[in-house]
Amino acid sequence: METVHTIVVGRDAMACRFEIVFNLIDNDIATTIGAAALDMAWVAAGRLDGFWEHGLQIWDIAAGFLIVREAGGFVSDFASRDKALETGDVVAANPTLHAELLKTLRS
Repeated sequence: METVHTIVVGRDAMACRFEIVFNLIDNDIATTIGAAALDMAWVAAGRLDGFWEHGLQIWDIAAGFLIVREAGGFVSDFASRDKALETGDVVAANPTLHAELLKTLRS
């Protein structure tokens, strides 16, 4: 698998980053690191823009859930409810991206 590195600079940087993330989703080439809690910790640290997954167990996401929330990020299920720990369906992102990521994942 080829590694793609993208650097975005300038006034339209956030819009360009959204386009890159949504292109990855549309083409099914987004990937995970391997552990949901680690992926979510990287969202909290700003290394990843967002994370989503279906059908996880509470022990897979509880620590990451707390870390993202404490860092100021948003965590929800795919219906934008505060039930990710109950449903196992999780979407985590920074405050700027969370709503747009949910919208894109639903379409």
